Amino acid sequence: MKQNSHTFLKLVSTVALFALVSGCSLFDSDDSDTALEPKPLTDIENSIKVREVWNHQVGDGYDDKYYKLTPAIDGNRIFASDVHGEVVALDRDSGKELWEVELELPVSGGVTAGFGKVLLGTETGEVVALNQDDGKVAWKAQLTSEVLAAPQTDGQVVIARSIDDKLVGLDAETGERLWIYEGNPPVLTLRGTSSPLLIKGLAVSGFSDGKMKAFAADKGIQVWEQRVAVPQGRNELERIVDIDATPLFHEGVIYAVSYQGQLVALDPRSGEVLWQRKASSAEGLAQGFGNIYLSDSQSYVTAVDLNSSSTLWQQQDLENRKITAPTPISNYVVVGDFEGYIHYISQLEGQFVARVKVDSSGIRTQPVTDGVFVYVYSNDGDLTALEIVK
Repeated sequence: MKQNSHTFLKLVSTVALFALVSGCSLFDSDDSDTALEPKPLTDIENSIKVREVWNHQVGDGYDDKYYKLTPAIDGNRIFASDVHGEVVALDRDSGKELWEVELELPVSGGVTAGFGKVLLGTETGEVVALNQDDGKVAWKAQLTSEVLAAPQTDGQVVIARSIDDKLVGLDAETGERLWIYEGNPPVLTLRGTSSPLLIKGLAVSGFSDGKMKAFAADKGIQVWEQRVAVPQGRNELERIVDIDATPLFHEGVIYAVSYQGQLVALDPRSGEVLWQRKASSAEGLAQGFGNIYLSDSQSYVTAVDLNSSSTLWQQQDLENRKITAPTPISNYVVVGDFEGYIHYISQLEGQFVARVKVDSSGIRTQPVTDGVFVYVYSNDGDLTALEIVK
């Protein structure tokens, strides 16, 4: 009965917090009819030219599901999936299809590619491993509940987190379960989870109680935990502090952000807080030019100095446009929005340098890059490669 009650509350939270996960703020002081209204775009003069290199349709995209299936790059291939289990491997330069498989599975978490495998999670709680060469299923492993974030692997183990705050270690070759950690989720949470990190034998994950925890990747023994956010407020909505943004590891430091909490820099060996500052985000982080880039819950893009944690610039003109996590490319940082625009922002000054419309269905998945192209996966399944023309 207790489990059924928690499931019901989770469903309630899905409906009540749909807009919040999409990038809206709980704490706007304006009238509720206008506070969450997306800011209209103003005309800009493109100072760089961006062209479409290729486009490939990947099944039905998200159909009517609210997931984020980020494509994955490994070698000269890019892999993508729709929510019904159509998975494709494409040549990343030309967009030529190398293989396609129909898994007929409700895919809800992915995509990860590495060590010869493509990894996906499903809404029925499975982790699925495909062979990169031909897309054939290598193994499946059953978890306890829905997998909303991409599993991760170092070639030895696969680490996956399910929506019920359980973290699982699987054998990378067979899918056999090696260990499981059972968290204690709050009554009300955002509908989403962050992907774990694998760092030199450590599996590091954020949880819905606002804590980061590290485990020995091979055995699941907990090494440390650190609170990123302290629940505050008069009701359960105000006390939500999920870590749904996938943490970032860069030059020996872990960076993590929670919803309605903080952005922190952590020592991966001990979990010690190196610096912290107030922030709220359910999107991912990125780094470049000595900065951490953050798309926050108001759809502001902020550049934070890696060392001092000070704000270098903040771009507020995309307010409430439900922007994606940022992706650095060349001298710029790229975000997509709910109307299908891709915005190129200067990493130095935070000003817009270009805007292109990719797909009117909208973009909620973080763009990915190989350093040359930016790959954008739209809500209706269009995978587009964009290039800055020099």
